[in-house]
Amino acid sequence: GVQSTCLACHQAEGVAQQSGARLVLTPDADANHQAFTDFLALDDTDGARILAKVTGQYGHGGGAVLTPSSLTYVALQDYLTMLGALTEGPQGEDAFWEGTAAEPRDITLRRAALLLAGQMPSAASLSKASESEAGLREQIMVAMSGPGFRDFVIRGANDRLLLNGLGNGLNFKDGATDRYPALAELMATLPTKVPEEFKASSRPFFARYAVQQGFRDAIMREPLELIAHVVMNDLSYQQVVTADHTMVNAFSDLAYRSDAGFSHDFSDASGLWDRSEYGEFKPGYNDGHIPHDQQFEADEDGYAKSFSGYQEWPHAGVLSTQAWLARYPSTDTNRNRARARWTYYHFLGVDIEKSAPRTTDPVALADTNNPTMNNSACAICHQRLDPVAGAYQSFGDLGHYLSQYGGEDSLPNTYKYPEHHGGERGSTGYVEGDTWYRDMRQPGLDGSVAEGQDDSLQWLGQQIANDPRFAAATVRFWWPAIYGADPLMAPEDDSAPNYAQHLRAFREQEALIGSLARRFEASEFNAKSLFADMLMAKWYRHSLTTDVELVTARGTELETVGRGRLLGPEELDRKNHA
Repeated sequence: GVQSTCLACHQAEGVAQQSGARLVLTPDADANHQAFTDFLALDDTDGARILAKVTGQYGHGGGAVLTPSSLTYVALQDYLTMLGALTEGPQGEDAFWEGTAAEPRDITLRRAALLLAGQMPSAASLSKASESEAGLREQIMVAMSGPGFRDFVIRGANDRLLLNGLGNGLNFKDGATDRYPALAELMATLPTKVPEEFKASSRPFFARYAVQQGFRDAIMREPLELIAHVVMNDLSYQQVVTADHTMVNAFSDLAYRSDAGFSHDFSDASGLWDRSEYGEFKPGYNDGHIPHDQQFEADEDGYAKSFSGYQEWPHAGVLSTQAWLARYPSTDTNRNRARARWTYYHFLGVDIEKSAPRTTDPVALADTNNPTMNNSACAICHQRLDPVAGAYQSFGDLGHYLSQYGGEDSLPNTYKYPEHHGGERGSTGYVEGDTWYRDMRQPGLDGSVAEGQDDSLQWLGQQIANDPRFAAATVRFWWPAIYGADPLMAPEDDSAPNYAQHLRAFREQEALIGSLARRFEASEFNAKSLFADMLMAKWYRHSLTTDVELVTARGTELETVGRGRLLGPEELDRKNHA
């Protein structure tokens, strides 16, 4: 793992060597052992500096490629210890928690039940929790059920993915009329005038608008509902990026032709706003999308009336939902890179934008010879970013599958036919039948190229789910929902105020994340088990002070520990109701 991670840049003619790096590796493990030995023999290098470099410190050109919580980091640490390059171990856990103590178990359960379910625990639950650590964990697990817990999951996921914003100002073309014939047919038959009984209402009713808004809401909620479905039903959390289905309500069930068991009787128009099943979601498949090709024809209102057939949408959990894709729309020049950036961030715990310093060299910035491929200042990030962008090759700028005319690809016409857009014929290298750019890296992930019969995005989802970084990334994803603060970042400036405290807190948090990630994997990626472990951890429970003077002096490193934090608006509302 160490070898493959570093080899991505530290090889002959690689971007690290081009940037002046002194460590050069090859696929030969024995040669790499000698390379590390020679590197450590240099006067200004030791094991601690290497570990700091791989976490992004000391101006590492590759940025933070490992986190202290990862197994690969631990392996590198063990290797450097065997080489005799590490003389001091990290600060022990007992030293970090000196001067603090855990709150009573019944207090922890009360806080956890309010957080998870928006309810006060019963006297019986409090009594059981007070008896033992096992009893406390058991009662925390009991709190993870019902609509209150489901709301916690939906809110926590949305706070990270920000998908509800699609309905509040960020417009996207849902395709209700021109991509989904069944929905278009329904809308064409509904009345356009306001019924008499609704004219005096404070909420005017428009049937067509109600249907389209219900469908848009279904699209926006798909990823969040999928995450909730996985968590509530104790499924492997890997399905968040691998599930071969999506989640549908009555409107999207009709549009997608998923046959999930909903009634499609919308004859009672007055009930379109209020029927509870429109807020109910079930697993379903998108088999209702149609291409725009020679056989496609729409009426004067833009409703599809003839088409060649249906496209079976390739599902890859959240990654293939239109809401996720529309949340990070693409352009002719962005080429899915925003989608790749956030895929790395949310599901692999890698922040590409902080993975390397940005050059200000005017010579490098003036390079026009495909710099993302050929300029080391650019390629150091793009060699990781662009293959993942390519894995999204089947999905267009606004998230539709094979969105371009003909329904064969999602490549823009500015690339396929540059002669029609001010360029020269053949200048892009496009060949009929291509589905991705020839002037970018092949679809893949970290050196592996997408292969097999599945769509490349489905391949990517499987790769992410099996990646050793996925478990720790999931812990970080849910960290704010549980602890009320973002995960700490490694401090970079050793001259900054309280640098030592920031570093100690970061190292302790990373040790906890690593431990939680390993338990998460051992539970077969059960999210409820992960949440319970997070709530049982000292980071959540140590709210008492046994040495006021000591804790006060360490206020910076203990800032996000325990219960001393403000509640978010939804949390406060739930607590007030409870």
